[in-house]
Amino acid sequence: MPDYRLSGLYILPALINHSCAPNSERTNFGDVIVLRAMKAIKEGEELTLTYAGHDAAYDLRTQILEHYQVKCDCDLCAQDHASGREVRQRRPQILEQMNQPKTPMPRLMQLLKQLSDTYPSPYSSHKWDLYQGYKVVIADYYRNPQNLFIPAQRKKVLEATFGLLEALNIRVLDDGIDGRPRRLPIATDIVPYAGLQGVSYCIELCMMMLAGGNTDRAKAWLKAGTWSEPRILVFCYY
Repeated sequence: MPDYRLSGLYILPALINHSCAPNSERTNFGDVIVLRAMKAIKEGEELTLTYAGHDAAYDLRTQILEHYQVKCDCDLCAQDHASGREVRQRRPQILEQMNQPKTPMPRLMQLLKQLSDTYPSPYSSHKWDLYQGYKVVIADYYRNPQNLFIPAQRKKVLEATFGLLEALNIRVLDDGIDGRPRRLPIATDIVPYAGLQGVSYCIELCMMMLAGGNTDRAKAWLKAGTWSEPRILVFCYY
């Protein structure tokens, strides 16, 4: 079988250095590379891209970067390194406990709190393991679809989803459930690194707001999803 994977050499983008918390991202449209700013970039500030992806824990990122002979000292790596090896090893252990079948919700929330406590405050970038923990909690709520239509349960699902977005470094400015929403419920000073993960949960929030009868908030969260990842077209019918 022939190998149809494509590769190319782009002289200027090849000069861009790595950061695990970069200020730009790369998008390919055919044979054209487009750089998109992820945050406000000052005049003279160096552009950075990630060589290791946004969804890898510190030890895996370090291993990947060894291939490029890169030792990263970005803010994210500095914070992860300062946490210590014991704490970094503790995170996947907590996740393993959370993923045990039939773990009751009170125990899941207890473990989620332990996982959250492994991240110092403030923590200026995404918290990948905490994101995975919130995914487990949300998935457990979704095992009973009726939770979306029971106000008290829907509120818990919404709160967990807001926490998940924060773990992806998507700052939630409007975590309300009722009333008139902000035009855009997330901060726009930093474009999140979340990609499809962030978009999918913004759309989940859109659907949950619809289930609660709040069309205006549903529209606001749909806008949040398409703003954070404009390459994705989402069609929602009200």
